[in-house]
Amino acid sequence: MTGEDLPEAVRQLLRERVETHEQLGALLYARAQGDRAFSADEAAAAVGLASSEAEAALSHLVAHALLGVDGGAPPRYRYAARSSQQALVIDQLAIVHDRQQLALLRQMGANAIERMRTSAARAFSEAFVLRKEKK
Repeated sequence: MTGEDLPEAVRQLLRERVETHEQLGALLYARAQGDRAFSADEAAAAVGLASSEAEAALSHLVAHALLGVDGGAPPRYRYAARSSQQALVIDQLAIVHDRQQLALLRQMGANAIERMRTSAARAFSEAFVLRKEKK
C-alpha cells in the first residue's frame, strides 16, 4: 500500500496544509469537536502533545485556513472548514487515518523528504546568486 492509494484530494491537503503528525492530530481532534471551541491545552491532552507543540500545530492550521480562533486569552480554537468540499476532504482524511495508517505515514514521510529536497535545492541555488557589493 502506497501514498498513491490515498485519494488525490487527501494527498494534496497533506502536501499543502498538513505537514506534521502534530498538525494531523490537532486537525482530527478539532474535527471531532464539531462546533465546540477548545484550548490548546485541551487539544494537547487529547492528542498527547506538549502544550507548546499543540499551540504550534493549531497556529499552523489557523494560518492555513483549517481552523478558526478567537482573540481571547488563552485563545480558543474551533474546526472551520472553508467549504463543504474542504470538509469532505478532511472527512476523507479521517477515514484514511482510521483505515490506511501505513499509507498515510508513508505519504507524510514522502512529503517531508520532498520539502527537505526543495529547501536544499533552493539554498544551493541561492549560494550561486551574484550580488552587488555594498559600497
